[in-house]
Order: sequence, then C-alpha cells, then structure tokens
Amino acid sequence: MKINWGLNIQVSACEVSVIVPVHNNGNNLPNIFHDLENQTLTKFCVYFVDDASTDLSELLINQAVQDDNRFFYIHLAENMGQSHAREVGLRHVTTKFVTFLDADDRVNSKWLEKMYNSILSGADISIVGYDMFENHLGGKKIQGPTFSNRILRGQDEILDEWLHDTQFQGFLWNKMFRTRLLIESKNERTFNWLEDVAWINSFILQLKQVNIDSSIQYHYIQSRNSSMHRFLDPRDWIAFAILADQLQKISHNGSERIEILSLYRTIQIGLMYFSQIRLTDSSKVKMNKKIFIQTTRIFLKNGGRQLNLFSSATKIFLWLMVKTRFVVIFSRIRVRLIKIRDFLES
Repeated sequence: MKINWGLNIQVSACEVSVIVPVHNNGNNLPNIFHDLENQTLTKFCVYFVDDASTDLSELLINQAVQDDNRFFYIHLAENMGQSHAREVGLRHVTTKFVTFLDADDRVNSKWLEKMYNSILSGADISIVGYDMFENHLGGKKIQGPTFSNRILRGQDEILDEWLHDTQFQGFLWNKMFRTRLLIESKNERTFNWLEDVAWINSFILQLKQVNIDSSIQYHYIQSRNSSMHRFLDPRDWIAFAILADQLQKISHNGSERIEILSLYRTIQIGLMYFSQIRLTDSSKVKMNKKIFIQTTRIFLKNGGRQLNLFSSATKIFLWLMVKTRFVVIFSRIRVRLIKIRDFLES
C-alpha cells in the first residue's frame, strides 16, 4: 500500500472524513475534485483509495493531493473491490464523523454541510436525498425515491423504515455516520454485492436516531457496468445467505410487524439476487434457493400478504417459485417483464 499525504494537513483540523474508493474513474475524477473543493463545509479530509487502477486515476489524484491539502491518496497494489477499499480508508479516519462518495457520482456544494448539521443534532446517521442519472449528470434522469424530512427515533421506528427500503436505503454515499458505528461493527462481508446493506445491517440495532433531510444533494450516476446490471461473480454467491441471516437476527428484536418486514426485505433482496445468477450456475446456489423458498413460504403463510408489500404480479411469481422451486428462471422472467413495462411506460 502506497500513501501520499501531499502537503500533510493537520488531520486534527478536519471535522468530517470522506472516503472515495477509486477504480479506473479517471474520466470523472476532475468532477469529483471540483465538487469537493466547492463544499460549503470546508473542514474535511478526503481519502482517495485507489483500488489498483490502470488508467490515469493515480496521476490525477496525486496532482489533486498536491493542490489541496485536505486530500490524501492511498494506493492498493491489488484490486479487491469497493468494499475492501472503503475499509482501508476507514482505518485512516480519526474524525468523529465519516461519509462516502463513489468516484463516478456527483454531489452538490451543500452535500457535506447538510449531513453534518443534521447529525450534530444528536443523530447516529444523517441522510440526504439523491437523484439518479444514466451514464452522466446530463444524461437521462431516472425516477428516484421521494424524500421527506423525518426524524426516526427508537428501534422499531428505525427498523420499520430500514426494512421498507424507502428513504433509509442501503447506500453509504448519501449518509453521514458516527465513525465508531462503522469501526465497532462486526461486519461479515466477504463480497461486493449489496455490501452496503450488509454493513448497515451489522449495526442497525445500535441506532437510536436517524435524521432524514429531503433536499437532493447527491447525484447517483447509474452505469451499465454497475453491480446491479451484471451477473454475480462466484465470490458474491455467499451474499444472500449472509444478508438473510442478518435479517433473521434483526427480526428477533422488534414487533410482529418487524418480523414480517424482515421476511419482506429478505425476499426483496432474493428476487434481485437470483435475477443476477446465471442459469448455468443455478445448481451452485441450492442452499440460497432453499433459504429463499422457506422465507417466502413463511411470509405468505403468516400474513405478509395483508401488508400489501408486493404487487399482485410479484405475488404470483413468489407463489410459482415456492411451488416449482424454479427460483432463478422466474426471477429472470420477472425482471425482463419489469424492463418491458418500464420501456412501454417511458
């Protein structure tokens, strides 16, 4: 690991740390530098963790480090994925608060200020709104969630929002955290698919307050090469089993409604997971299919239908999966039908 501290700012002057995993993001890094340099909150440090890039990323970051003494460069010799890069960056964080920025996205000038002011009011996590664009900031805008100002207090209220996956979603980049939560968490991640969800799952029961600011401060750039648009790598096959186990443990720490919502979230993740498994790999994830079918059967039997959490079409697919055990095939068909519907409605 190679580290460049540039002009070597006194880290004690920082109030917030930003971790930016980088892997061949040279085309967008100048935009990232611009967005960070124009933040209205100025007392921050940025750790660019270069995950063995082969493009001009190293050159660009090293130049930026020389130009701005709040920037730090950490170079990893081997590509290990975004999750590992974030954890390496976290090892260098000494501030009370930390956030994350993906190197292919964009942020508004008040991104840090909004989250920082919100978390200072006593929250464990502060959240700001985001929107989504295809390929670049000026590209096609994708309909994202509608945010509203909220303060979540108490375990059941926080878990309800987290498991519904509406405003409190499984991303790190539109959130600011109390650093101790991340450092002290017992994280089981060995994969790079929904690793953000797994990390938040690992400390969700410790949260006492979560603040949500409705203002759009983060711009998520959705590329065709993102992890949500590819088949899963064998090293990511374990993801569903770990996430399902985490959610089962969470379900034991709340009301009956929380138990049902935990089942719902597990099924929701499973539908996404199996749609990204190749048909030729279907036999290699038998245990995950078993977990999914058992969870779905319990959900359908124990009143999950009454909460209207899934559409009528999805309920039909769930029923078919339980009856036939053809989980991968029907997950793939469902996603294709959703894409056709979205295309026709656009």
